[in-house]
Amino acid sequence: MSAEKVDFNLLLFLSDYHPGSQSEEYYLDDELYIGTQTNDAPVRCLIESALKEKKNLKRVICITSYKVMTEPEDKPQYDRFKDYVTELLSEYGNDSVAFCCIPYDFEKDCEDKLVHKDFGKQLPAELYRELSKCFENVTEGEEVYIDYTGGVRDISFLMTSMIRFLEFRGLVCGKIVYSLFRKVKEETNKYKNNIYDIHYIYDLYQLINGVNEFVNTGNAHELEKFYRTIPREDLQGKNTAITMIEKLIDFSNALAICDIGSLDNKVKELDEAIKKVEDYASEGYPSDINFEMLKSLAPIIRKKMYLDSDKEINYPKMIRWCVDNNMIQQAITIYVDKMPKYYFEHNMIPDYVDISQIEPKLGHTKYDEGFYTELYDRAAEGLEVRELYEVIKNSTVSFTDTITKDQAIENLTCEANNIQDKKIRDALLKFVSFVKKYYKDDLKKDPDFAVNIYPRMEYVEERDAVEEKPGDLPSRAVEIWNALKTRSNIYWRHFFLYNNSEDYKAIASPKNNAGYIIYRKKAFAISRLKDGKVQALINGVNYNERTYMIMAYYLAVKILRNRMNHAGEGEQTVDEKEALKLLEKMVGIKLDGTIDSYKKTILDGIQDRYIG
Repeated sequence: MSAEKVDFNLLLFLSDYHPGSQSEEYYLDDELYIGTQTNDAPVRCLIESALKEKKNLKRVICITSYKVMTEPEDKPQYDRFKDYVTELLSEYGNDSVAFCCIPYDFEKDCEDKLVHKDFGKQLPAELYRELSKCFENVTEGEEVYIDYTGGVRDISFLMTSMIRFLEFRGLVCGKIVYSLFRKVKEETNKYKNNIYDIHYIYDLYQLINGVNEFVNTGNAHELEKFYRTIPREDLQGKNTAITMIEKLIDFSNALAICDIGSLDNKVKELDEAIKKVEDYASEGYPSDINFEMLKSLAPIIRKKMYLDSDKEINYPKMIRWCVDNNMIQQAITIYVDKMPKYYFEHNMIPDYVDISQIEPKLGHTKYDEGFYTELYDRAAEGLEVRELYEVIKNSTVSFTDTITKDQAIENLTCEANNIQDKKIRDALLKFVSFVKKYYKDDLKKDPDFAVNIYPRMEYVEERDAVEEKPGDLPSRAVEIWNALKTRSNIYWRHFFLYNNSEDYKAIASPKNNAGYIIYRKKAFAISRLKDGKVQALINGVNYNERTYMIMAYYLAVKILRNRMNHAGEGEQTVDEKEALKLLEKMVGIKLDGTIDSYKKTILDGIQDRYIG
């Protein structure tokens, strides 16, 4: 079964008739084409080359002047041209073709007669209106061949935009030619006229448009279309240029799907490819104009994308480029996934977190674990909560159901008295007192502990009484000791250190009707840092403005990312709203649902005064 023929269309401005003209030979490379009038040879060239490729001419669109439609009187040029095309097609057994006339300087009156009309500034609109009528029924993938030879000068520039217009309608730009009649004598004393394939000029438009689209939107769609048309032979650095375009496309694709994990390599590969194009030294006259154009555009690409050759990847600048070009989701994703690494590598979290000691959970890096979990939790919980955990985790005291209360109290008291830090020592001694008093009055009435003020501590008094041997440590004390040794459970450590229910409510993460309290805890951590309640994190200094602002803006962007990921789930959660209220009060961050507020928040968070 034979393949279905591809339809093609022919577009040209039909030149005036020149009486007395003789047949002339025109050459495209070594191919000979005969023509008498201006458009004859280039039109023959286009039609024959397409028909030889088994394509089917569907329609011929002529932009025509009043003179072409009316002169000569015996047979106007337009009619002569139609006969010329019909005869040419008949040579190839192709008889049916539609002709479409687009008026340049005339219209039909009420009696259907042609009358001259100067459209003035309305000419482009008239041309596009008529062009649309000619292409009302277009099959996706139809081609358009163009003869650029004829017509007045203003039409030449309009032709370029017409091609773009037709591509938007679903047509594909095929061959573009221009014929030149020039009286240059050769040795044979004959004139040689040429037909030039000028598709390369259109390719330049494609390349420039593709680069412009990429640097302004991150989209490489136009570059991909251009890439598919490039021959692969290595002419004056062409392969170097192809590699650069490939890397631009790779980077664009990774960015489009927010594949942030591969972004580092993509940026490095792109930077190296751009550098090779910039450094390529061509010898003699360049034989590939596309390469020369790309080489001249390479520094512009680097500048617009904030790429600094031979330097590390600058995530803030990459984020800024995304925001500049309205790639908000990409900017947010890079911000959330890459900025923690940037903070640590540039010593912006001094002595708050020892990144070398962080063991990331599955699916996390040590940087986001160290920043978003360790740093915020330390600030929220208080450094002593972590230190108390380390002491109890390394304690030699053994608590079991079989050990006596007196033994447990003695062992822990001895260990506590050897601790230098007063807050840690006092917390352990409070636990000792707790065990001592456990058999006495109802804990709810105990003024020293006031257990009932902590929302979850009521389970201690609500449990059924158990019969225990005299002197044995109650099993509930063992449970509490085990909870003190659990890294993720800060409840009891916080109680024995601070006995402050208001602080605890701000950092606890119980699930209630409003969801988990996650973001409020992070915002509370930032407020503690500002209020000087987080001590001994930087050699005794308890407040650092840059860290404070970095944490505030990162949390805002983190909330924004969560909102975008769950946009279809309705309004913000109570947790998000309360955290954003705190951020607005503390720093002035305001996310009001508009793209401008998102862009401002992202850009404010990467200001040089915070991360420079």
